[in-house]
Amino acid sequence: MPANIAGIAHSGEALSIAVADRLCNILVDPLPETVTVEGREYSINSDFRAGVLFEMMMNDKSQSNEDIIRQTLDIFFSEEIPDDLESAINEILWFYRCGYEPQKRRSRRGPEKAADDRVFDYDIDGPLIYAAFKSQYGVDLQDIEYLHWWKFTAMFQGLHDDEQISKIISYRSMDLGKISDKEMRSHYAALKSRYALPDGRTVEEKVNNAGSAFAGGLCYD
Repeated sequence: MPANIAGIAHSGEALSIAVADRLCNILVDPLPETVTVEGREYSINSDFRAGVLFEMMMNDKSQSNEDIIRQTLDIFFSEEIPDDLESAINEILWFYRCGYEPQKRRSRRGPEKAADDRVFDYDIDGPLIYAAFKSQYGVDLQDIEYLHWWKFTAMFQGLHDDEQISKIISYRSMDLGKISDKEMRSHYAALKSRYALPDGRTVEEKVNNAGSAFAGGLCYD
């Protein structure tokens, strides 16, 4: 039966996510491969490619809000989509954030960069991210059959500063106002401009901006 999600959010309002932290310690706890919606467990696509595809979709300006919601559900719920779509989306975002609320994540890389400008893009930076994983970890992201999204995120955050993608992220996130030397500030301003991304909004901001997609009686068949 189609699940109607009219009334989840009012048209034009940001999507409000109300999922409490359910922290997992990556060193000692099994990482989640299911989420719970209305008391029932559902398998979720936990491979890193799901998280990457989600971000790439959110950065695609050609996607309508309705397409974003439908594709998000299809990406993460490949076996069965819950009837309660609001809770399902909330669970997806909890999983995407690796169990953290946006404001509690503070690092230069990965989906936790919600409060600041976006500093990497899987489309634009894909080759450099691939090369960094191969160089530092010996992990071929093309050949590997499965890598949990949370493991991928932790490894991404742990990339060494001498990796090219790390340098570029540093340029993008640099606060030029804190550089007193004029020549040095000009130097890094040029690098920041050279490697600037076309849309500075984070995926988190785009999710909020897409809140109106939950209005208007959208049905998922």
